Amino acid sequence: DRELDSEVLKAGVKYVSGDLTFNVGVASGTTKDGAFGTAGTTEDSYDKTSASVSYAVASGVTAILGYSDIESTNEDSADTTDGSAWYIGANMSF
Repeated sequence: DRELDSEVLKAGVKYVSGDLTFNVGVASGTTKDGAFGTAGTTEDSYDKTSASVSYAVASGVTAILGYSDIESTNEDSADTTDGSAWYIGANMSF
């Protein structure tokens, strides 16, 4: 069993203008964990920022260009997991 002390923040904004949709979002969280009944002493963290632009190409077809950046740490270690990516795609509905 573990005892957790955590904080999380998530926020996003979406703006639509004609055929274009803009999205921006952030998520940030930290937690300290320890044995049940004992306050944690090491911290885990996760931070993500993302943004995308969607364009309605035709009825039922939307093109998407996006970016995402993530950084996380586990137990205050020097090892971090981070990276960023660009992506392009399409949504189709019938």
